[in-house]
Amino acid sequence: MFLSKFAAGLLAGALLTGAAHAGNVTVGVEAAGVQTTQKALKGKQVATFDAMSGWVGSGNIFTGGAVSGTITNGGFLVGDANVYGGAGGTGKFGTVYNTTTIQLSSAVDYAGLWASAIDGDFNTSAGNTVALYNGDTLVGSFALKPLLADAASGYWGNPNAPWTGQDNWEPFAFFNFTSSTAFDRIDLIQNGGGGFELDNVTIGNALRGQGDNSTGAVPEPASWAMMLAGFGMLGGTLRARRRAIRFA
Repeated sequence: MFLSKFAAGLLAGALLTGAAHAGNVTVGVEAAGVQTTQKALKGKQVATFDAMSGWVGSGNIFTGGAVSGTITNGGFLVGDANVYGGAGGTGKFGTVYNTTTIQLSSAVDYAGLWASAIDGDFNTSAGNTVALYNGDTLVGSFALKPLLADAASGYWGNPNAPWTGQDNWEPFAFFNFTSSTAFDRIDLIQNGGGGFELDNVTIGNALRGQGDNSTGAVPEPASWAMMLAGFGMLGGTLRARRRAIRFA
């Protein structure tokens, strides 16, 4: 998995080629050609748009899961896979032409998506942008193309047959957004001309202690106190037994 340079710069990792942190959010980019998240998630749900068609102004894009994601803005067009979009080169994908909001029924700490034919440039916030909100509070906003500023050339061009290598002046990549602040709203924004093509929109909660999100389990203060008290009692008992044997 490749994690692009952003704000704090490029950092090495065991399973990752870099790490990027912006405020409360860690932004990651999967290896070139990977079109689904490789992160371990709890309650993972994926929207593929394969059951939709045409202009979508409202409705739940996730089915069969605990969290619903309702589209509340128009400007979202679903069409068949082509040179500009569609994970795996099959099925359907969505295109945002202005701003599409996905309102979640419950807060999560992870969102990801396969973005294709990415618009914008490497130095501004123009082009395809993802913004995460907790209520009306912005958690983080990310123009996608600058996140690939240090990426290898393998991200450029459609990786899927029958369009392999075509549209090679635009990048295609899967982005991971993991936040220490839970969010319940995702804004998909197209700044400027063109469209924001996307597929495999994914939500869930990151499993701590696995992959690039490892933190480990830390006992609560009360648990520490009980553990220390237990060790103290055990040590006192062993010392008393040794004294008793010595006196005997």
